[in-house]
Amino acid sequence: MTGLGILLLGLPPSAADIVRGIAYLAATLAYAGVWLALAIAFSTVIRSPATSALAALSVWLILTVFWSMIAPSIAR
Repeated sequence: MTGLGILLLGLPPSAADIVRGIAYLAATLAYAGVWLALAIAFSTVIRSPATSALAALSVWLILTVFWSMIAPSIAR
């Protein structure tokens, strides 16, 4: 999106925009790394590939949908 904005608007990014983009990239890589590690852990524990994929997907789905209900109870 940043590259498209530069091309269409002709506005070069400021230093803050570059730092923000790099921070977003780092956060995205860390997020993907956590889910990749979880998927690898499930695939080593569960022998069936389909079952391990469904287990990792179900954990992701449960945390995504119910995180707004889980987080306050953990914070207490």
